Amino acid sequence: CNNFIENHVFFSRDGTNIMKIIESTTVQDALKKSTEVINVFRKYDLDCPGCRGSGQDTIGIVAENNGIDVSAFLRELNACVKK
Repeated sequence: CNNFIENHVFFSRDGTNIMKIIESTTVQDALKKSTEVINVFRKYDLDCPGCRGSGQDTIGIVAENNGIDVSAFLRELNACVKK
């Protein structure tokens, strides 16, 4: 199932392509997708944006290590990308 998502390009309403944030997306890459993404990290009191591991830690690892429902976390992150 994840391979299906990872191999597809998503498009915004204006036609620009955006890749969906998935469990294997690094924190650093997620932050590059929208300036709004940082607000989701703040909501969960996560210091990930300033962490030295942000280039290696994935959204899945962050969710697991902090007891966050990964599906809900991903929904919130991707909602920011669509804005």
